[in-house]
Amino acid sequence: MFIKTIKIWRRIMQLEFVYWANCCSFCNTKAEECGPLIRQKGKLYSGICGNCADFISKYIFMKSEAKKNETKDINNLAPVDIDNRINKVVERMNERHAAYLRDVGENIISNPNLTPVKKMEEKKSAYDFSIFPKPLELKDLLDHYIISQETAKRNTTTAIYNHYKRINRIDKLDKNDIEIEKSNILYIGPTGSGKTYTLKIVAKLLNIPFVIVDISSYSEVGYVGDDVENILSMLYLKAEGDKEAAEKGIIFIDEIDKKGKRSNSNDDVSRDAIQQALLKMIEGAKYTVPKTMIKKSRAMDLVEIDTTNILFIFGGAFVGLSDIIKKRICNKSIGFGANLGSDYHESDLLHLVENEDLIKFGMIPEFLGRVPINIVFDELSHSDLLKILTEPKNAIIKQYQELFLEDGINLSFTDDALSAIAEKAIKEKSGARGLRKIMESFMQNIMFEVPSVVGASQCIVSAETVQTGKYDLNFEKESILSKKN
Repeated sequence: MFIKTIKIWRRIMQLEFVYWANCCSFCNTKAEECGPLIRQKGKLYSGICGNCADFISKYIFMKSEAKKNETKDINNLAPVDIDNRINKVVERMNERHAAYLRDVGENIISNPNLTPVKKMEEKKSAYDFSIFPKPLELKDLLDHYIISQETAKRNTTTAIYNHYKRINRIDKLDKNDIEIEKSNILYIGPTGSGKTYTLKIVAKLLNIPFVIVDISSYSEVGYVGDDVENILSMLYLKAEGDKEAAEKGIIFIDEIDKKGKRSNSNDDVSRDAIQQALLKMIEGAKYTVPKTMIKKSRAMDLVEIDTTNILFIFGGAFVGLSDIIKKRICNKSIGFGANLGSDYHESDLLHLVENEDLIKFGMIPEFLGRVPINIVFDELSHSDLLKILTEPKNAIIKQYQELFLEDGINLSFTDDALSAIAEKAIKEKSGARGLRKIMESFMQNIMFEVPSVVGASQCIVSAETVQTGKYDLNFEKESILSKKN
């Protein structure tokens, strides 16, 4: 609190310093109003305007005349309005000073002695880390948004619950109590399996500062590309300047598999260097970072962020990792009944991942030692994709239906249409992420034409619509009309 008070006062003095430098030191009139200021050589932050200089010179002259003639009173020689003018100048200074301080920031006022005062009322944080649902309760909430991935949801909710239980325990620790270390997480799974979406929903449900970072655009400090320290600036901005909340947030670093060191590749010298740069950050350290997303320099506001209580979650598709696991299993299996790995599906193999497999893939041992929890997301099946289209609270089909309801039209999909969409997503290997792209490809023309059709009450999307774009319209007093693009 004391340090925060000092910083506030320092900022106030800096702003006042700049303001007063462009004003007359006597009457506080801005230079734009009273003309150029008369300054002493080398003194750039104090000066006097011509009006005050003329007024003071006349007053000094009359005072010297009074000294020469001791019988005369200075009040008789000085202008009658001197006292009134001085009072007006002081009053004007008070008004200008108060107005300026109101512009500097809220809660900054001035007392009659022109002393700036800051009301030290703490801004109430928008985040509450003291109350969290139990893992089972949180998973039940996730089930309304996330289809399948039962194991991943169980492990994710347990890990996050334990992390914030550890944070809330820190304030109650005695010197001799057991200290619980942080457990960061590694997500492994194919693209479109729900890794990013799961964390988005968790952060939304728990009201936690949360940022998503694509690590492929980052580099070591000093090299071309974004500095890894800027990740903390993103979290600080996401927390809306709430430093304490930012230090308890979640950072999801995606595409970490793209930074795995490959022994046969020299295309990116920063692969293992990025992992090395992240070691200190994910373990827990204090970083001084910009408050905005720009390169650090001396002429900017900085903030110190402690990463000790920030939960780091890394994600990647890790294409080729299943082959490494299969090779390890085959090497350990000898004899007529040996399992050569042919009985395992790729997603089943990923559940058998060990650190040695990730090391062979390109992750360094120091990095894996700081990320002890591996959570695997399975590839989505045809039935999973069908459920994703219709069952979640914010399912894609429901979103399009709401758009059409705004025009008074009921949008319906046949079972064949949903099956065709799911099959197309599997064929393109895009997972759940590709469902919206597939739907947009044939829904764009429907959304363009149907709202303008007079009397249309229902639009029916079939498998033929997915393939060719042909759709059916149902009118209030007529039969279904077939319409081609």
